[in-house]
Amino acid sequence: MHAKSPSRSRSLLPGFLAGFLIYSLGWLLDRVFQHAGLNSRTITIDDLLIAVLVGFIVLFYEERRRRALIEKLRTIELMNHHVRNALQVIANAHYAHDLENQIRIVSESVQRIEWALKEVLPRGTDTHVPHERTSSAA
Repeated sequence: MHAKSPSRSRSLLPGFLAGFLIYSLGWLLDRVFQHAGLNSRTITIDDLLIAVLVGFIVLFYEERRRRALIEKLRTIELMNHHVRNALQVIANAHYAHDLENQIRIVSESVQRIEWALKEVLPRGTDTHVPHERTSSAA
């Protein structure tokens, strides 16, 4: 089962609202400063400081997203490594001389894949591997 990806409108709405809120607060602050008799140079410096602050907030947010993406890619890379190695062993199991050895090799590789699913994938994701059900004849 795949996780639902967030809709674009859900990610655009908070950005739009944050931008509108910052604009509104900046506009209101400009009006307060004008009413207080501050000159336009002071108001411009205030606007610049607000812009720099917002830039740092966006930079911080994007850095967090970048680090999370890198961590997900590392997890995918590690899972790929473990699963491909185990599958390679399974693919070559037919070269074993006896059936018992083939079964042991395949079983160990399956256990390695199950270990990777349980231990490598981040906690909180659905890592349940469905087991084959045994049906009993009545």
